[in-house]
Amino acid sequence: MTFAYAIERLEDEALPRWQAMLNEVAEDIRRAAPVLEFNPPAFCVYEDMNHFHELLIFDFEP
Repeated sequence: MTFAYAIERLEDEALPRWQAMLNEVAEDIRRAAPVLEFNPPAFCVYEDMNHFHELLIFDFEP
């Protein structure tokens, strides 16, 4: 799951507002979906953000 790619460092004064926003988003996600189920991690290739082709899937059994 990715929210964004950082392209430059935030000013120190902006960090508390950014952290507060992330905390709100995390709480919204916890309320909406307390348990998120994911596929196993994988190495992927893609030409755009519409489709990911899995090259190698790390399916670990406990």
